[in-house]
Amino acid sequence: MDQRIPLVAVVVILAVCAGYLYSNPIKETIEINNTIYPIDGLDVFYLYPLRCVNCDLMIEGQCDYCTSYYDERVMDLLSQQVGVPVDLKISDVVNKPSVFIVKNEKATLADARNRYTIANSLCKFANVESSCKMLESELERAVTCLEKRGIEKDSIIYHKSSVQCGECSKTDPMIDEMKKMEAQDGENYKVAILDQADPEDKKTLADCMDVYNNIQYVPQLICPTSGKDITGSFTLSKATDFADDCSG
Repeated sequence: MDQRIPLVAVVVILAVCAGYLYSNPIKETIEINNTIYPIDGLDVFYLYPLRCVNCDLMIEGQCDYCTSYYDERVMDLLSQQVGVPVDLKISDVVNKPSVFIVKNEKATLADARNRYTIANSLCKFANVESSCKMLESELERAVTCLEKRGIEKDSIIYHKSSVQCGECSKTDPMIDEMKKMEAQDGENYKVAILDQADPEDKKTLADCMDVYNNIQYVPQLICPTSGKDITGSFTLSKATDFADDCSG
C-alpha cells in the first residue's frame, strides 16, 4: 500500500506555489469558456506528475496513477463543474495527480483522483458552493450503493488491508473493542469492515467510494454520509469520537 506524501515534498510544493502566487496577484474575477468566477482569495492548482507526461503504457508501472486530466480543455470543464477556475501545472514533486488549494493564508494538498475528490476538498476546505452540491449528490449515490451491499448509512467504515499494512495490526484490535462498546444511542457502535486485499471488498470500494478522499491509504475510518475520514493511525478514543460525530 502506498505511503503518504513525505513532509519535505509538501514543503517544496508550498514553496513553489507560494512563489507563483506572489508573482501572479489574485484578480477579482476570471472568465473561462464564458463563465465568470469570483476569486475571493481562492486559487486551485491541478498538479499533474511530470513522469506521466508521455509515459509509455507498454512499460509496466510507468503510467500508474496517471489520468486523462492532462488536458487544458478538461481543466476548463472541471472548472465549470466544481465552480472555481482550476489551473493545470506539471509538477515533478508529486507522484500522483493532486490538487493544491490556497484560500487566503491557508493551503492544503489533496487527492485529485477524480472530480468528486476535488469537489470534496474544495467543499470542506474552501466551502465552494458548486463543489458542495456536487459532493452532496455523489455522497447520496455512494450511500445508496453501500446500502445495496449491506452497509447501513449510520455505520462507519473501517478501511484496512490484511496484507502489507503494519499499522492495521495496531488498529484492528481497537475496532474489535469498539464494536463491543455502547454508542450515544444506547446501541453498540456499527462498524463495517472493508479489506483492500479482499476482491469483493475491493470491488465495493471501486464501485461505491470514488467520492471519498484518501481511499488509496489504510488504515482509514470513513463516515459514509459526510465523506469525512481519519486516515492513518488513530486511538480508540479518537475512533469513538469520530463515530459519534458521524451519527450526530
